[in-house]
Amino acid sequence: MGYLLHNRDVEQKLRECLRENRYDAWIIHNTFPAMSPCVYELALHQPAPVIHYMHNYRSGCLNGVLYRDGAPCFSCQDGNYFPGIMHACWRKNAAYSSLAAAVLYKTRRMGAWSRFSSYIAISRRQRELLIQTGIPEDKIRVIPHFIRQNPAPAADPPRRDVLYAGRLKKKRSPATGSGVGTPIPPPVAFST
Repeated sequence: MGYLLHNRDVEQKLRECLRENRYDAWIIHNTFPAMSPCVYELALHQPAPVIHYMHNYRSGCLNGVLYRDGAPCFSCQDGNYFPGIMHACWRKNAAYSSLAAAVLYKTRRMGAWSRFSSYIAISRRQRELLIQTGIPEDKIRVIPHFIRQNPAPAADPPRRDVLYAGRLKKKRSPATGSGVGTPIPPPVAFST
């Protein structure tokens, strides 16, 4: 599990890429758990801007979803991950949660969250929550996922069908979105 703190294989592959190519920007998505903070360390030493696309709330939550025991949780958002360790928030295991806390502490300690050029959040609400975890608000841009809607013919009755493609877990389900905010009532019936 030492790769969590520093994944030498990932570092070596990134260094090879840097030797062979010059990049105009680094766009980073989820690096936890497999890639480790070595991605941030390398990126921050390059002349190119570093843009982090945020898919979760890992900057202030061990499990990344700000949700624990069936309710929203903001216990770790200030960088004190001890509550997440005590509640075994990552993989339902205190030892694993300790490792996750060490990774997040290392990332916070290197100043990564304030040193990136910018962040992409998928909603205004996510932006608000990321600010609460310590990410500078002037660096967060909202680029929502989108749905291109074609107007339906006027003769058709309005439809309320929804297609959901994703994980169905209690902590992150269609009923709770990311686990934060007001639950969405389930549809009456699913189309198949």
